[in-house]
Formats: sequence, C-alpha cells, structure tokens
Amino acid sequence: MATYMKRLFNLFLGLTLYALGIVFTIQAQIGYAPWEVFHVGMSNTLGISIGTASILAGVVIGAIGIFLGEKVGIGTILNMFLIRRFSPYFIGVLFFLGFLLVSFWSSLING
Repeated sequence: MATYMKRLFNLFLGLTLYALGIVFTIQAQIGYAPWEVFHVGMSNTLGISIGTASILAGVVIGAIGIFLGEKVGIGTILNMFLIRRFSPYFIGVLFFLGFLLVSFWSSLING
C-alpha cells in the first residue's frame, strides 16, 4: 500500500509539473507543444475552452485505445483530467506573482 501511495504521489507531482510547464510555455509565447496545437485548434473550431478540448480529445483517444485492446490505467485517466484542471490555477498564480514582482521593482525604482 505504501508503494502504491508513493507512486500515486509521484504521478500527481509529475502531472502538476507538466501542467506548470505547459502554462510557462503558453505565457512565454514561445509556441505550443504538438498536442497543445491540436487542442487550441479544436477549441477555436468548436468554440470551447482549451481545457474542454483537451479532455474531449483524451476521452476519444482513450476510447479508441480501449476499443483496440490497449490497457488504460489510472495514469492515463488522471492525465486527461488533472492537467487541464491544474493549468487555470497556475495561470492565475503566475499572473499574481508577476503583478507582485512588477509592484516590487516599481517601488524600488520609484522609491
């Protein structure tokens, strides 16, 4: 049981860091990863959010995988749902931290 909990913790940590990396690349405007391009294209075409497009694509691809006999584990399911749930929180945190940093430097420069 302890090994399973450690693996689950590592999975959550990895997905959290992956979501943070996605947010960094989007906010830095240095381009999207291939799947992000697909999700952004889906969201623009269908008029839905990027997160919803990501989850929808994951569910469809997961269903195709199950139909083809692939094993779908807890990591696959959590990947579909958690990354898109973490990303908006990180965007808000980064915006707030950026605001604090600008305020701090502004107060140092202006006295």
